[in-house]
Amino acid sequence: MGDTDEPGAGTPDGSPAPEDANGPPDSENASEPLLSVENLQTRFHTDAGTTRAVDGVSFEVARGETVCLVGESGSGKTVASESITRLIREPPGEIAGGTVRFDGIDLLSLSTSELREVRGGRIAHVFQHPQGSLNPVYTVGWQLIEAVRLHSDLTKAEARARAVDLLDRVGMPNPAGRLDDHPHELSGGQQQRVAIAMALAGDPDLIIADEPTTALDVTIQSQVLGLLDGIRSELGVAVLLVTHDLGVVAEVADRVVVLRDGDAVERGDVSKIFERPSHPYTRRLLDSVPGWDRTGTTDREGEDG
Repeated sequence: MGDTDEPGAGTPDGSPAPEDANGPPDSENASEPLLSVENLQTRFHTDAGTTRAVDGVSFEVARGETVCLVGESGSGKTVASESITRLIREPPGEIAGGTVRFDGIDLLSLSTSELREVRGGRIAHVFQHPQGSLNPVYTVGWQLIEAVRLHSDLTKAEARARAVDLLDRVGMPNPAGRLDDHPHELSGGQQQRVAIAMALAGDPDLIIADEPTTALDVTIQSQVLGLLDGIRSELGVAVLLVTHDLGVVAEVADRVVVLRDGDAVERGDVSKIFERPSHPYTRRLLDSVPGWDRTGTTDREGEDG
């Protein structure tokens, strides 16, 4: 993949006491974070009982940085990310506690109509399976143009030009020609590029990407990661990346939040996590990363070829 930002410098030598993972989040600077999640609690009520899918998770995302929520299946990472914009189905889901502040706005207190102005606009989602974001009945162009016009006052002709520009920005070959294609005429990687283009249609400040590369082959995975990192660096868009793959984290993250069974067990700068993980669960996840040499680096060059 293309060049990515180098991880920040590690912590000074010595072994500081592990922080309380559910205490006040780390802060890179004194300025207000773009996204602040504090003590988030999301539950699901079923006939079998209540499941605490997210149980008191806290983290922050600064403007223009990439934060990764990482954990195995069932760790609560997807539920946490979808709780931010209240995408979980209620019932059976319930956001039972905590606060989610985005650019000073309490998202959990907004009405449905107010939240709709934020969701898809200032905060955009990219999902694991792009088919879920794309309507198979309509062309790529129709869907992109509608997304552009939903968040702007552009004419149809101006929105069409903007759609072509968006497809070009995400690396789609022959972007103007692709406007007349239906989603099924595209490869999986091309569909995900369209989904990212649609996410950019509202000029978001934050992209929440939930396992966006899992369904793709390794070469395309690297390209999509490079695309997201390029969007972050070029446009200043913050990225909250949800993944089970710490190898992905090593490539793109500034900071990491490790989730297990709905709890944040560890978080910090990516170099700190890779070089001196403090929680046994984090060490176990790292042990599963191919090529991890316990110095905070991974060897994924063989996969990029």
